[in-house]
Amino acid sequence: MVSGSNHGPNVASVVNESGTVGAALAAIDEGVPAMALNSSYDPDAAAFSVSDLTYRRTAEFGARFLGELRRRDLLATGFVINVNHPHVEPGQRPPGTVWTEVGTQKIVHHRYTARAGGTFAVGGALCEPGTDRCRPETKRDADHALLRRGQVTVTPVGPDRTHTGRDAGRLARFVRAGR
Repeated sequence: MVSGSNHGPNVASVVNESGTVGAALAAIDEGVPAMALNSSYDPDAAAFSVSDLTYRRTAEFGARFLGELRRRDLLATGFVINVNHPHVEPGQRPPGTVWTEVGTQKIVHHRYTARAGGTFAVGGALCEPGTDRCRPETKRDADHALLRRGQVTVTPVGPDRTHTGRDAGRLARFVRAGR
């Protein structure tokens, strides 16, 4: 199953909010191999616009890549293959394709504004690097960083979002104790 092409990249913190990646995750839950395709917007443009050329190159890459995965029997149901294609200008091609990890950087800052009746309005904007609302990247092979360098990124995204760190262990002990 191919989901996308998404209008904009699904990298780093955005992966958690992605309907494109979510649809692919739903497919692997049903035992169907899945790939999420994402077309990047022009980083120099004021508006979030994806050019027709970038959509076309994303589709061409996705078709070739999917064909190779099928030919080599590399499609799997244990994870989604999340592909992010960079913005391209006429005559330009990405320098390569890289295997990445989902980055940790916060890309979008969300605002929750209380409304009457106990509801909230949700808004957001791109994070400004270096501000307190933006989490910096902590991984060397992060999808967002490599995509910004013009690479096509290929990232395995699994369905298990369970956190197993020390703080989760403390909470688990509290819940299991019934207090």
